[in-house]
Amino acid sequence: MKKWGENWEVGKSSIGRIFLGTGAGLLLVLGIEQLYNIRSEGSLFSNSVTAMLFFGLGAYAACRLLNKRAEKRTWRLAALAGLLFSGMTAVGHAMNYRDTMWMKEVFGAVILLFPMGTLLWKGLFQWLEAHMLSMRPVDISKKIFFFYWGALLLLWMPTFLASYPGIYAYDTGYQLNEYMYGGLSSHHPVIHTWLLGITMRAGVGLFHSSQAGAFLYTVLQLILFSAMLAGGVYYLRKEGGPRLFC
Repeated sequence: MKKWGENWEVGKSSIGRIFLGTGAGLLLVLGIEQLYNIRSEGSLFSNSVTAMLFFGLGAYAACRLLNKRAEKRTWRLAALAGLLFSGMTAVGHAMNYRDTMWMKEVFGAVILLFPMGTLLWKGLFQWLEAHMLSMRPVDISKKIFFFYWGALLLLWMPTFLASYPGIYAYDTGYQLNEYMYGGLSSHHPVIHTWLLGITMRAGVGLFHSSQAGAFLYTVLQLILFSAMLAGGVYYLRKEGGPRLFC
C-alpha cells in the first residue's frame, strides 16, 4: 500500500511537470506571436509547421528543465533573469521596429515569454553551478593564449580577405559625419565613433585612401576582439573549465 502511494505521488508530480511544461511551450508560441505583432510582419500561426515546431521544442525543453529540482535562491535568480530577458526582447523589438515601447503587445510579450525565460535561466544556472563546483585550477603555459589567439586570427582570415576592407553598415556613415563635422551623439557608442573617425583619418592622412582607413579599423577590431576571446578561453582553461569550451 505504501509503495502504491509513493508511485501515485510520483505520477502526480510527473503529470504536474508535463502540464506546466506544455503550458510554458504554449506561452512561448503566443509570446513569439506578440513579437510578430510588434513588428507588423505577418503571423507565426500563418505557418502551422513552424508554430508546432516551436511549441514542441519549447514544451519538451520546459519538461526536461522542470525535472531537476532547484533551490529557492536559484529560482529567484532565474525569475529575475527571465524577466530581464523577456523585457529586453520585447522592448528591443518595439524600439527597433516602432520607435516606442508603449504598446500593449510589448507587455503581452513580456508576460508570455517570462515562464520559458525563467526555466532556461534556471537550467543555465544549474549547469554552471554543477560545472563550476567540479572546476580545479591547472597550471598551463601562457603560450596557450597565443595559440588560441593565432588560431582565431587564422580562422577569421578568409572572411576578412573576402570582405576587404571590411563591412561597414549604414550607421557608420552617420558616425563618421559626427566625428568629422562635430555633434557627437550617444545614439552610437562615442568611443566607437572616435575609433572609426581616428582610423579613417589616419588612412586618409597616411595613405590618401578612405579604404585604407577602413582597413586599419577592421584590423584593429580583428586583433582586439580575437585577443579578448582568446583571453577568455585561456582563463577558462586555466581555471579547469569544461574542455568542451576550452
